[in-house]
Amino acid sequence: MLNRTLAFGAAIALFAAQTAAAAPQPCLTGPEAEAVMITAVPTVMTTLRVMCSTSLPANSLVRQGSGDFVAKYQAAADEAWPLAKQGLGKLAGPDVQPMLESRFARPTLATILAPVVAANFKVRDCAPANRMITALAPLPPRNAAAAFVAFWQMSHADPKDQKDILPICPYGQK
Repeated sequence: MLNRTLAFGAAIALFAAQTAAAAPQPCLTGPEAEAVMITAVPTVMTTLRVMCSTSLPANSLVRQGSGDFVAKYQAAADEAWPLAKQGLGKLAGPDVQPMLESRFARPTLATILAPVVAANFKVRDCAPANRMITALAPLPPRNAAAAFVAFWQMSHADPKDQKDILPICPYGQK
């Protein structure tokens, strides 16, 4: 199964690279970006828990491996997956869309996401990340994701800032 997962991940990456080289990259709408965020939170939390294990207290939200916070996002991720899949398919292109329908798509994307988070996150970011996650934790996942995406859109309003792995459309753009 791991070989199938890796092959699926490689195919997604290859098609995404070919699509990006062939045409300007589209962006995720606010709702699509929110759905991707909700879907990603359980994997991101697992990665952050490992990365921050020596720099945060054991009772910090980021260090908790399970509990209400992660369970709330796992349940919300199931509901958000169809819209997240639609947005990811738009970014990857029509050749990848059928692969996103596979039962391996979501676990493969989670497997790909963990190293991306780890590569772009520094241990010095653990305390601020924990503070932000703790502040957003009481909100329903949809509201927390909407707040994060709105902040992202405000801080990346200039098109030259749009060189992110997951491009989010400016506010109001579809």
